Amino acid sequence: MEATNLQIYWHESQPVYSITFRGSQADDDNDDENSNEKGELFTAGGDNKVRLWRLNCEETGKGTCKVDTIDFLSGLSLHEQAVNVIRFDHRGNILASAGDDGQVLLWKLTDEETRKKQQRMGDEPVEGDGWAVWKRLRGTANDLDNMPGGGASEIYDLSWSPDDKYLVTASMDNSLKVFNVDTGNCVAFAKDHNHYVQGVTWDPLNQYIISQSVDRSINIYEIELRDSKDITSSTTSTELIKRLKLKNRIFKSELPFIDEDASSRKIDYSVQKSSYLYHNETLPSFFRRLVMSPCGSLLVVPTGLIKNHPTSTSIGTKDDGEESSQSNSINTSASSDFNNAVFIYTRAAIKQNLGKPSICLPFFKKPAVAVAFSPIFYERTSNKPYVDLPYKLVFAIATINQVIFYDTENIEPISIVSNLHYTPLTDLTWSPRGDMVMVSSTDGFCSAISINTAVFGRRTKKPSFTNTIVKEEISLNREDASEVKQPKRSHDIINILPVRKKSKVDTNKSTTDSASTPDATGNDKENKDDAKTLEIIKNTEIENS
Repeated sequence: MEATNLQIYWHESQPVYSITFRGSQADDDNDDENSNEKGELFTAGGDNKVRLWRLNCEETGKGTCKVDTIDFLSGLSLHEQAVNVIRFDHRGNILASAGDDGQVLLWKLTDEETRKKQQRMGDEPVEGDGWAVWKRLRGTANDLDNMPGGGASEIYDLSWSPDDKYLVTASMDNSLKVFNVDTGNCVAFAKDHNHYVQGVTWDPLNQYIISQSVDRSINIYEIELRDSKDITSSTTSTELIKRLKLKNRIFKSELPFIDEDASSRKIDYSVQKSSYLYHNETLPSFFRRLVMSPCGSLLVVPTGLIKNHPTSTSIGTKDDGEESSQSNSINTSASSDFNNAVFIYTRAAIKQNLGKPSICLPFFKKPAVAVAFSPIFYERTSNKPYVDLPYKLVFAIATINQVIFYDTENIEPISIVSNLHYTPLTDLTWSPRGDMVMVSSTDGFCSAISINTAVFGRRTKKPSFTNTIVKEEISLNREDASEVKQPKRSHDIINILPVRKKSKVDTNKSTTDSASTPDATGNDKENKDDAKTLEIIKNTEIENS
């Protein structure tokens, strides 16, 4: 892997809050010819704009494609406030953008004739490079009789349905809203969280919607459809959603502790205690971008916490599992009370309402804030993988200051990329060919991580998940799990920023685009020695139905 910090003003030195490639995921064969060869990249930031770029790459001779030059193509400037999230539909035809102005704009690429017609009709203006607003989605009390309050609130995240017929938004008013893309109406609404909702993902098998909130919980909703007798000939397929039914709420669970000697990288299974699973409102990020795997088998949730051993002299926990005020003040990194983690739930665990995570990735120095899966499926290379799927998946985790790559076969990370930015990371996205990951940050810059996909193995066709049930067991090698292995020296650990003196971090969003640049390399040596490893907490089934 090769990482590069691209030193250009992406959004006039304002924070970059979201980033996405344009590409199609509709085809199942994952061939290069179905990918976006132009390298069109979209970014969203604190300047109220969405910007379109073209990445011009060159071969490095190491099996990777490095960004050589970047062309600015256009700016989409119809938002009134900061844009927090942008996501393409699965076909790469419609771009959804949302932010602090509380509205979702759906952008389409228009031809010359359509542009002239829109100008004559006085419709939405056509922005640079032919992109125009096709629809504006804004939830109001008139959309649903049971929607309290109405109006629009800041939107932190959104997710498309698998068929691209509707999308769901996560808002600062503690709510989720499901919109019919064709009609623009809000067809479902849920307000079960007690704080801002900062992340949401739509199940690829179209059964669940899962959200994550500042209230330290993840909510799992079942998508309830209307009965056939209630459907009239005038009802379109996108209006079949009746409501979102809260299936389970996960915020506490009994977990094993980190061993008494935290430096040993061991898990003590003999001692378990119920405690909160996720960070509270002191998390130095406005995003908790959880995600489901492309096959729907796994749910990966960031901002997790795992406690240190209760007999440790430095433990500062209460009996109910809450952190002490001291731990709350330092929860931006691994403290004496707990370690940062990422939790993974299998589909069977979700179906059975199990609150205990199936898999834990512990020992992160900083909280994880975003997760993204590669769109490419790979052939299995291990006879005893930790996640027993008929294929191998690769995913990237963005912490406050690192990007860590894992696959579903090994207990060790594939690569650790650190010290790319001085301020927290906000989002990450895979290229359609799976050979590049782009990362955004509040420092106003983006970074490119070029990948030689040969290290992941041979590609395989994307399986068909329609009307099929795949049951696999997650195996656990207790000998490997009792002591966490350190990554081999061959693993890539990339540091590209010079060491700087530590400066005080201001996590307030209104000041993230100032000249303050907190140090991201103060723990450089620790980052190099840090092992991000996988621990299985419970054996469960994976069920794709």
